[in-house]
Amino acid sequence: MSRALEGQRMMTKDVPSCITAFSGVSNQFEGVNGWDNDTNGTLYYESYFDLSGYELSDLTTLIEMLQLQDSNAYYLLNPGPDSIITLVDVISEERLSPDTVSDLAQNGEYPGTMGSKQDFEQIKYCTVRGMLPQTDFASQTLLVNGYGGGYGSASPTTASKLWIYRIVRIGGTDLTGQTIVIPATRFIMGANIVKEAELPYLMRLKRSFELGTD
Repeated sequence: MSRALEGQRMMTKDVPSCITAFSGVSNQFEGVNGWDNDTNGTLYYESYFDLSGYELSDLTTLIEMLQLQDSNAYYLLNPGPDSIITLVDVISEERLSPDTVSDLAQNGEYPGTMGSKQDFEQIKYCTVRGMLPQTDFASQTLLVNGYGGGYGSASPTTASKLWIYRIVRIGGTDLTGQTIVIPATRFIMGANIVKEAELPYLMRLKRSFELGTD
Protein backbone atom coordinates (compact mmCIF):
# COMPACT_ATOMS: atom_id res chain seq x y z
CA MET A 1 0.00 0.00 0.00
CA SER A 2 2.74 2.48 1.01
CA ARG A 3 4.61 2.09 -2.29
CA ALA A 4 1.57 3.44 -4.15
CA LEU A 5 1.84 6.63 -2.07
CA GLU A 6 5.56 7.16 -2.65
CA GLY A 7 6.99 9.52 -5.23
CA GLN A 8 6.81 13.14 -6.38
CA ARG A 9 3.77 15.20 -5.39
CA MET A 10 2.60 18.75 -6.09
CA MET A 11 0.18 19.99 -3.45
CA THR A 12 -1.79 23.23 -3.48
CA LYS A 13 -3.96 25.03 -0.97
CA ASP A 14 -6.10 27.97 -2.09
CA VAL A 15 -6.85 30.91 0.21
CA PRO A 16 -9.87 33.06 -0.73
CA SER A 17 -9.81 36.83 -1.02
CA CYS A 18 -10.93 39.03 1.85
CA ILE A 19 -12.56 42.45 1.37
CA THR A 20 -13.68 43.88 4.67
CA ALA A 21 -14.33 47.28 6.24
CA PHE A 22 -13.46 48.52 9.72
CA SER A 23 -16.46 48.20 12.03
CA GLY A 24 -17.02 50.98 14.52
CA VAL A 25 -19.29 48.65 16.50
CA SER A 26 -16.76 45.85 17.09
CA ASN A 27 -13.78 48.21 16.66
CA GLN A 28 -12.04 45.82 14.26
CA PHE A 29 -11.99 44.49 10.72
CA GLU A 30 -14.46 41.60 10.52
CA GLY A 31 -13.42 38.29 8.97
CA VAL A 32 -15.37 37.37 5.81
CA ASN A 33 -15.22 34.71 3.08
CA GLY A 34 -13.70 32.07 5.35
CA TRP A 35 -11.38 34.52 7.13
CA ASP A 36 -11.62 35.15 10.87
CA ASN A 37 -10.33 37.71 13.33
CA ASP A 38 -8.57 37.06 16.61
CA THR A 39 -9.01 38.85 19.92
CA ASN A 40 -6.73 41.78 19.06
CA GLY A 41 -8.42 42.39 15.69
CA THR A 42 -5.88 40.45 13.64
CA LEU A 43 -7.36 39.06 10.41
CA TYR A 44 -6.28 35.52 9.60
CA TYR A 45 -6.98 32.49 7.45
CA GLU A 46 -6.07 29.01 8.70
CA SER A 47 -5.92 25.75 6.76
CA TYR A 48 -3.50 22.86 6.28
CA PHE A 49 -1.87 20.44 3.90
CA ASP A 50 -3.24 16.99 4.78
CA LEU A 51 -0.36 14.51 5.07
CA SER A 52 -2.22 12.00 7.25
CA GLY A 53 -2.23 9.29 4.60
CA TYR A 54 1.56 9.40 4.41
CA GLU A 55 1.90 9.48 8.20
CA LEU A 56 -0.35 6.43 8.62
CA SER A 57 1.84 4.54 6.14
CA ASP A 58 5.03 5.54 8.03
CA LEU A 59 6.27 7.67 5.14
CA THR A 60 8.35 10.84 5.22
CA THR A 61 7.58 14.00 3.27
CA LEU A 62 10.73 15.52 1.81
CA ILE A 63 9.89 19.14 0.99
CA GLU A 64 11.51 20.23 -2.27
CA MET A 65 9.70 23.51 -3.02
CA LEU A 66 7.45 25.98 -1.19
CA GLN A 67 5.89 28.93 -2.97
CA LEU A 68 3.19 31.56 -2.50
CA GLN A 69 1.20 32.93 -5.45
CA ASP A 70 -0.74 36.21 -5.15
CA SER A 71 -3.50 36.64 -7.72
CA ASN A 72 -3.62 40.45 -7.59
CA ALA A 73 -2.53 43.58 -5.75
CA TYR A 74 -3.39 44.64 -2.19
CA TYR A 75 -5.44 47.77 -1.48
CA LEU A 76 -6.39 49.91 1.51
CA LEU A 77 -9.26 52.32 0.90
CA ASN A 78 -9.22 55.64 2.81
CA PRO A 79 -5.80 55.07 4.39
CA GLY A 80 -4.50 57.35 7.12
CA PRO A 81 -1.12 59.12 7.19
CA ASP A 82 0.35 56.42 9.44
CA SER A 83 -1.36 53.37 7.90
CA ILE A 84 0.73 50.21 7.68
CA ILE A 85 -0.23 46.61 6.92
CA THR A 86 1.78 43.71 8.36
CA LEU A 87 1.30 40.46 6.43
CA VAL A 88 2.77 37.16 7.65
CA ASP A 89 2.44 33.91 5.66
CA VAL A 90 3.44 30.72 7.46
CA ILE A 91 3.63 26.97 6.90
CA SER A 92 4.17 25.23 10.24
CA GLU A 93 4.21 21.76 11.76
CA GLU A 94 2.54 23.19 14.86
CA ARG A 95 -0.82 24.92 15.03
CA LEU A 96 -0.25 28.61 15.79
CA SER A 97 -2.11 31.42 17.54
CA PRO A 98 -2.54 34.28 15.02
CA ASP A 99 -2.76 36.72 17.97
CA THR A 100 0.63 35.58 19.25
CA VAL A 101 2.21 35.77 15.79
CA SER A 102 0.84 39.28 15.29
CA ASP A 103 2.09 40.42 18.70
CA LEU A 104 5.52 38.90 18.06
CA ALA A 105 5.72 40.81 14.77
CA GLN A 106 5.42 44.12 16.59
CA ASN A 107 8.80 43.34 18.17
CA GLY A 108 10.46 41.98 15.05
CA GLU A 109 10.03 38.35 16.10
CA TYR A 110 8.21 35.62 14.20
CA PRO A 111 7.48 31.87 14.49
CA GLY A 112 10.77 29.99 14.63
CA THR A 113 12.87 32.96 15.77
CA MET A 114 14.47 33.35 19.21
CA GLY A 115 11.49 35.16 20.75
CA SER A 116 8.93 32.53 19.77
CA LYS A 117 8.01 29.15 21.25
CA GLN A 118 8.55 27.33 17.96
CA ASP A 119 11.82 25.78 16.87
CA PHE A 120 13.14 26.90 13.47
CA GLU A 121 12.83 23.30 12.24
CA GLN A 122 9.05 23.38 12.82
CA ILE A 123 8.56 26.44 10.58
CA LYS A 124 8.83 25.21 7.02
CA TYR A 125 8.14 28.59 5.41
CA CYS A 126 7.57 32.16 6.60
CA THR A 127 7.47 35.45 4.71
CA VAL A 128 6.90 38.86 6.26
CA ARG A 129 5.76 41.96 4.41
CA GLY A 130 5.20 45.50 5.64
CA MET A 131 2.89 47.29 3.17
CA LEU A 132 2.36 51.02 2.84
CA PRO A 133 -0.16 53.07 0.83
CA GLN A 134 1.58 54.63 -2.18
CA THR A 135 1.04 57.96 -3.90
CA ASP A 136 2.91 57.47 -7.19
CA PHE A 137 0.14 55.88 -9.24
CA ALA A 138 -3.37 56.97 -10.16
CA SER A 139 -4.79 54.65 -7.51
CA GLN A 140 -4.05 56.25 -4.14
CA THR A 141 -5.05 53.08 -2.30
CA LEU A 142 -2.56 50.60 -3.78
CA LEU A 143 -0.34 48.98 -1.15
CA VAL A 144 3.34 48.44 -1.94
CA ASN A 145 6.01 46.57 0.00
CA GLY A 146 7.92 48.84 2.36
CA TYR A 147 9.99 46.04 3.84
CA GLY A 148 10.02 42.29 4.05
CA GLY A 149 11.91 39.08 4.43
CA GLY A 150 11.56 35.33 4.36
CA TYR A 151 12.96 32.19 5.93
CA GLY A 152 12.05 28.60 6.71
CA SER A 153 13.64 25.23 7.32
CA ALA A 154 11.78 23.28 4.58
CA SER A 155 12.97 20.26 6.56
CA PRO A 156 11.57 16.74 6.04
CA THR A 157 8.49 15.94 8.10
CA THR A 158 6.50 13.00 9.38
CA ALA A 159 3.64 15.22 10.59
CA SER A 160 0.03 14.47 9.65
CA LYS A 161 -0.61 18.14 8.86
CA LEU A 162 1.32 21.21 7.80
CA TRP A 163 -0.64 24.23 8.99
CA ILE A 164 -0.86 27.26 6.71
CA TYR A 165 -1.63 30.80 7.82
CA ARG A 166 -2.21 34.22 6.33
CA ILE A 167 -2.08 36.75 9.16
CA VAL A 168 -2.86 40.42 8.51
CA ARG A 169 -2.66 43.30 10.96
CA ILE A 170 -3.84 46.77 9.93
CA GLY A 171 -2.07 49.48 11.88
CA GLY A 172 -2.75 53.19 12.23
CA THR A 173 -4.05 55.80 14.64
CA ASP A 174 -7.57 56.01 13.17
CA LEU A 175 -9.00 53.10 11.14
CA THR A 176 -12.48 54.62 10.72
CA GLY A 177 -13.79 54.33 7.15
CA GLN A 178 -11.00 52.03 5.96
CA THR A 179 -11.49 48.92 3.81
CA ILE A 180 -8.78 46.31 3.24
CA VAL A 181 -8.63 44.30 0.00
CA ILE A 182 -6.60 41.08 0.24
CA PRO A 183 -6.40 39.07 -3.01
CA ALA A 184 -6.88 35.32 -3.35
CA THR A 185 -3.66 33.40 -2.82
CA ARG A 186 -2.32 29.89 -3.34
CA PHE A 187 0.26 27.98 -1.30
CA ILE A 188 2.20 25.42 -3.35
CA MET A 189 4.36 22.60 -2.03
CA GLY A 190 6.45 20.24 -4.12
CA ALA A 191 7.45 17.13 -2.19
CA ASN A 192 8.93 13.68 -2.53
CA ILE A 193 7.20 11.02 -0.42
CA VAL A 194 9.69 8.34 0.64
CA LYS A 195 10.05 5.29 2.85
CA GLU A 196 13.07 5.92 5.07
CA ALA A 197 15.18 3.32 6.80
CA GLU A 198 13.82 2.46 10.24
CA LEU A 199 16.44 4.24 12.38
CA PRO A 200 16.36 7.69 10.71
CA TYR A 201 12.56 7.51 10.55
CA LEU A 202 12.28 6.74 14.28
CA MET A 203 14.78 9.50 15.11
CA ARG A 204 12.72 11.95 13.07
CA LEU A 205 9.56 10.91 14.92
CA LYS A 206 11.33 11.34 18.24
CA ARG A 207 12.58 14.81 17.31
CA SER A 208 9.13 15.87 16.13
CA PHE A 209 7.56 14.66 19.36
CA GLU A 210 10.13 16.47 21.50
CA LEU A 211 9.63 19.78 19.68
CA GLY A 212 5.84 19.43 19.85
CA THR A 213 5.86 18.97 23.65
CA ASP A 214 8.36 21.69 24.58
